[in-house]
Amino acid sequence: MNTPEIEPFNVETEFRAALVTAGLETAAPIIADSTFRRFKVNGDRAPNSWYVLHSDGVPAGAFGCWKRGIDQTWCSRQASELTPEQRHEHERRMQAAKEQRDAEQANRANAAVGTANKIWAASPPAPADHPYLVKKGVSIPGLRATGDSLLVPLCDLSGTVRSLQYIAADGGKLFLKNAPKRGLFFTLGDLTSTDQAYITEGVATAASVYMATGLPVVAAMDAGNLTPVAMALRQAYPALALIFAADHDDPNTPQGNVGTAKATHAARSVHGMVVYPAATGTDFNDLHQAEGLDAVRERLATAIQPETAVEPTARPERLRIQPGERAEMTDAAELALLKHRANVYQRGGQLVRVRMAHAETVMGVTRKGGTPVITPVDADYLVDQMDRIISFEKYNERRHDYVVADAPRQVATSLLSRAGEWKANRLVSLITVPTLRPDGSLIERPGYDVKTGLLFVETGVRFPDIPAAPSPAAGRAALDFLFKSVLSEFPFTAAHHRSVALSAILTALVRQSLETAPLHAFTAPRAGSGKSLIADVVALIATGSPATVMTYAGEEDEQRKRIFSVLLAGDTVVNIDNIEEPLQGSALCSVLTGQQYTDRVLGSSRMETTNTICTWLATGNNLVFKGDITRRVLLCELDPCCERPEDRTFTRDLYDWIPANRPKLVAAGLTAIRAYVMAGKPKPVPTLGSFGAWSNLVRSALVWLGEADPLLSRDEIESVDPLRAKLRALMLAWYHTFKTMPTTCHEAIYKAQAVYRNENGIEVFEAPELREVLLQHLTNRRGELCSRILGEFISDTAKRIECGGRMEASGTSQRAVRWRVVPIDRPTLDKALQDFHQG
Repeated sequence: MNTPEIEPFNVETEFRAALVTAGLETAAPIIADSTFRRFKVNGDRAPNSWYVLHSDGVPAGAFGCWKRGIDQTWCSRQASELTPEQRHEHERRMQAAKEQRDAEQANRANAAVGTANKIWAASPPAPADHPYLVKKGVSIPGLRATGDSLLVPLCDLSGTVRSLQYIAADGGKLFLKNAPKRGLFFTLGDLTSTDQAYITEGVATAASVYMATGLPVVAAMDAGNLTPVAMALRQAYPALALIFAADHDDPNTPQGNVGTAKATHAARSVHGMVVYPAATGTDFNDLHQAEGLDAVRERLATAIQPETAVEPTARPERLRIQPGERAEMTDAAELALLKHRANVYQRGGQLVRVRMAHAETVMGVTRKGGTPVITPVDADYLVDQMDRIISFEKYNERRHDYVVADAPRQVATSLLSRAGEWKANRLVSLITVPTLRPDGSLIERPGYDVKTGLLFVETGVRFPDIPAAPSPAAGRAALDFLFKSVLSEFPFTAAHHRSVALSAILTALVRQSLETAPLHAFTAPRAGSGKSLIADVVALIATGSPATVMTYAGEEDEQRKRIFSVLLAGDTVVNIDNIEEPLQGSALCSVLTGQQYTDRVLGSSRMETTNTICTWLATGNNLVFKGDITRRVLLCELDPCCERPEDRTFTRDLYDWIPANRPKLVAAGLTAIRAYVMAGKPKPVPTLGSFGAWSNLVRSALVWLGEADPLLSRDEIESVDPLRAKLRALMLAWYHTFKTMPTTCHEAIYKAQAVYRNENGIEVFEAPELREVLLQHLTNRRGELCSRILGEFISDTAKRIECGGRMEASGTSQRAVRWRVVPIDRPTLDKALQDFHQG
């Protein structure tokens, strides 16, 4: 069989193009003589790359870079174009090239290891004032020096020195020629006596992390060695928590952000966590020098497990760009994003993604850093996600073949335009802990739950298994553990106030399975009593972070904007903090008793609908509730009974203790509820209006486990509602004065102002009770009685039952409405009237 060949003069050019595509551009000549050759990539100091190229038969070759961890084969034809004989010959050559490369590297490495140990044995300890150490502001034990250079030992798991890194006074770095590096590392601290360790690239970064934390730190020397080092450590220490303190390289360089990309890949390989400085082009030593070790510690504390997404260099799908086929490409791209679980969902008529929020305060809403939030997806983000999953190809006229291309932005914009037709998973809400589905089953594993639309965001916390069928005794024990661990030192004034606090925690754990839930409010006689702390306790257990804080805006329009912003962001626990005026508002009432909320997106004319899944909390001194909000609130009162409650001390710092023990607390809360569910939900309490599901689960479980009914706080809430107090006072004064006789507002004011002389000749008012109520509650701006204001108030509250009666219209008199009190429950009305006289 005749084998068609590509003319030799094209081979070197095509092969060099493949090197450039792989990021290995070189000025070295390309020689197709089947010889294993080393070469230097432009910008590198040493020949860390290699290739072998065959020009006979079907031209083919292989190339790679030890420094960058690259190892690829190349063929002048697609595999589908080769005959079986050609394919066999190609595979034989590539295997031979691999063996030749491995043998070459092994021989060089063995010789270099011996050289490394000789140099290391002959070198003295490094001076503490070495210019590089002084420049980096660190002290690194275990280094030696030769000439003007520091020596960093690269060891294997046994501690044997197998290579060296030279660091010159000016910071220049070189590895011992031909010595191995893959999987070798330098260690600060003892890995055998810890349950957590950090992995960095360079030794200066490792030293800064070690100085900041005191925990063992492993320096892998460069980004390409992070995964091999991590895999070696994971095999030797299976239970060791590995955190990658990555370099935040500049993404605008030709190489891109290699530091975070490689660290993310390594973290996924060993179920580790990743953290990097906020500023691009920096590492943790830069942060150490710029802002100090406290800043390093604070940033390291935000480490998270990387999102479950496809690594940027791994593209499992291939899609060719064809003119006139944008719709078909968009269809294929959308299916690829769904198949490979891209961070793209649909919610409220938008494509959205999940991100970790930075610490921020926007529009009166404050979030802690590291909190997962929902944010809209734009075309640029879709292009990024497609580039991570799909290898786009377009036809190149010069090469007469398809070549790799960037994802077309037009595909992203087309996908965004398909509102209402998306195939992306519908995102209902976010959780960071196990929770219950509405049917009582458990969601225990991170990831998207198809049944509920909930996304369990991976945060690196491992939760214990929740008992499948806990007994009533186990449920009671779990509730006791929860109370004694985090609530026992709060000064609750009544048993039902303690129950409200427990209800807040349990509600936050299962809020996603409830249609609606009441607001839990915490009040106290004075500041410093622990109101905001107990709100944060609820959030720390349910989310791992303090509650998102929203300041209360008395102006309804501003309050509406703030509420809508937290619902769009998917915040799951929100605290309306330090309220100093009566809590009210139609928007807040709507989100508490409605399952969806629609409003205008800020900065546009577009309306959007989102769900109302959120646990709402409120704090304030001597809280007052006004209007319809009163039936939507549970009240927990704290009273330390001391002059300076802020001087009290707790036996444990809950901001530190709860995150460290959060898995046990979450398991306890879910066990308590699960015990009630598995018992068949016995003895449910009477359903509470708009909060039926909450009442049948959380409230009933608390009462079944022996706690007081949290709903007992309703009477206290209603007693301080200024609107109800005004209506009760007016109705009783009206009933006392007119009984059930219809009366106009003008007649009532005339009666309240009328006077007569008593038997002692002193002028007294005919209806002093009515006059006092009207002057106290229903005057105009000048403090005068006004029939218009009185009429508007009665119209707004007509037919609302209070104290066993209600105001009803009863005809007109000279076009003015006549009002009368209609008894609904006469014993209750008579008792209220008796109390009114005594008051």
